[in-house]
Amino acid sequence: SLLAWTAGRGGSTVGVLPIGAQFLGGPMHDPSPYSPASRLFWNELHLDLAGLPEASSPAVRTMLEGPEMRREREDLRRRPLVDHRRAYAAVRRVLEAAAEALFDGGGPRREALAAFERTRPLAREYARFRAVCERRGTWWGDWPARLREGALRPSDGDRVVERVHRYAQFAVSEQLAVV
Repeated sequence: SLLAWTAGRGGSTVGVLPIGAQFLGGPMHDPSPYSPASRLFWNELHLDLAGLPEASSPAVRTMLEGPEMRREREDLRRRPLVDHRRAYAAVRRVLEAAAEALFDGGGPRREALAAFERTRPLAREYARFRAVCERRGTWWGDWPARLREGALRPSDGDRVVERVHRYAQFAVSEQLAVV
């Protein structure tokens, strides 16, 4: 019935998308695809980190190719189950360095980010929401009324964390477009 209904409205696919944004790391950690942080954005855990344009920057390249990251990747691959918290911590370190490279670099990549954000205006709001989540360390339903209602100010979260989430959504969207 759902497939017929979807097809009748021009859709061609129905499914659970396990790459939706999730709360990984921190006190709100929940890797379940059935409990997304947002249904509109992506899970940065699935990024091809070596495929990021910013991976060519010295800081990111050193991090990706360094012995610490190599050991971490090998250990995570040997595990019978995905350790989402630990995998995300490794990805996050790279994302922080890559976001810094992008925001410090300017040029065509910054222009591409700006173009992405013009076509996806909620991406900045989502990034701010994630930055506030990280600062507060609690479920949004426990926040003060102003924040619960979505009136998030830049000062409510950390600017650097917000940039990491902006960058992550931009990068995932670029890689998914290629797929």
